Amino acid sequence: MNNILVVVLTCNRPEILKRCIDILTKNHEITTDEYCIVIDDSDESLTSQNSIILEKFCNKGFKIFHIVKSTRKLIDKILYKNDKESPLIFSKPSKRDISGLRNLGLFFSFLLGFKMTCFMDDDIIACSKQFGNNQNCFFDMLPSKYRIEDNFVVGASLGGIIDESYIGRIEYLVKQGKSSLLTQEIDWQNYDGSQLKKNSLWVADPIPSEKRINTDHASAGCFAFCLNFNSVLPFPSGYNEDWNWCLLQSALCGTKFYIEQVPVIHAPPSIVPYEENLLLWESLGELIFDSLQEAISSKDNFSDLSDIHNLASKKITHKNKIKNQLKIIQTLNSFKKDTVDFGEQKIINTYVSQIANTLNDLKLVNLTEYVDTWFKDLIKRKLIFSRIIANKEICNQVHKVLSCAETKPVKLHD
Repeated sequence: MNNILVVVLTCNRPEILKRCIDILTKNHEITTDEYCIVIDDSDESLTSQNSIILEKFCNKGFKIFHIVKSTRKLIDKILYKNDKESPLIFSKPSKRDISGLRNLGLFFSFLLGFKMTCFMDDDIIACSKQFGNNQNCFFDMLPSKYRIEDNFVVGASLGGIIDESYIGRIEYLVKQGKSSLLTQEIDWQNYDGSQLKKNSLWVADPIPSEKRINTDHASAGCFAFCLNFNSVLPFPSGYNEDWNWCLLQSALCGTKFYIEQVPVIHAPPSIVPYEENLLLWESLGELIFDSLQEAISSKDNFSDLSDIHNLASKKITHKNKIKNQLKIIQTLNSFKKDTVDFGEQKIINTYVSQIANTLNDLKLVNLTEYVDTWFKDLIKRKLIFSRIIANKEICNQVHKVLSCAETKPVKLHD
């Protein structure tokens, strides 16, 4: 059985992908039985740039599979021909919904038979040994430390820019009481993590923990797993697809969750104007997570997804979310009164308007119908995923397409 598969998701940012793979190879001793699959959702011109970047890394002996949109289309044809409902779990239904890409990575892990699979987003500055006192690399310690376990997820101790929603990041800065940070511009595109200071209010320190502790979820921005594919769940749709997947995987499949005290730095783009419909999408994903967490903690055993659905539909409410976001608006307005800088006032006004509009949209959502639709979709995804991984013909055909996507090293001239 192979050792570790690293699945990296990327979209339209070659320099950030280069930084991600570069740090991975520098801080991690690559072995011959370790593969990296880059699931690339970039536009065609940027896909070409990514290909050139990945070819250079192959010269170091790193085996990389580059899954571009055209490769995904070939896989989609195979899946659709054999199972007309397959697009539900492997497609990208909206701009920000990456659950289908994560499910593709999950499928590849099954096909290749890896002992352990790691998900890592391209905006993770992974395992940089200059951060913290722990000199271990997150990927290096996994095979030996977890070799006897067979149903677990282990997350890295994430630091850096907090892994939160757009409004969540604004709230984080508001709680620091520093309005000027809301208006700072940082060039994250070329950021390598060296500027992060331990006490900077822009960053969150890695989560304090013992060497291994129990938890109920971890971020797929950087986590590893070893699962029994007879009972694995596909990732659900929507925002917080990774956190929601973790909760359900634990409740229904008995998967254990750990956080390792190995610092991994998260450096996504800073707060920039988002499309307002995406703010509502994020808020709804947070409400699903809150309802799942409350439902699952209220009962010891669940027979199936319908069992959790019945409880979650009773728990979901936007009362606390609305109260919290109104408080953020009040604090932002206070910041605005305290500044004489017209530019800062304008930016704060934008934040207030976006949050207020999101609140109004949220109040119009029928949450019972929303959670019903969400669970109906997930139950269907589970059935489709089970059918696909049980179909040897489908698996063999997809495996051949995957093999053809292996990146070839650049020919070096003497």
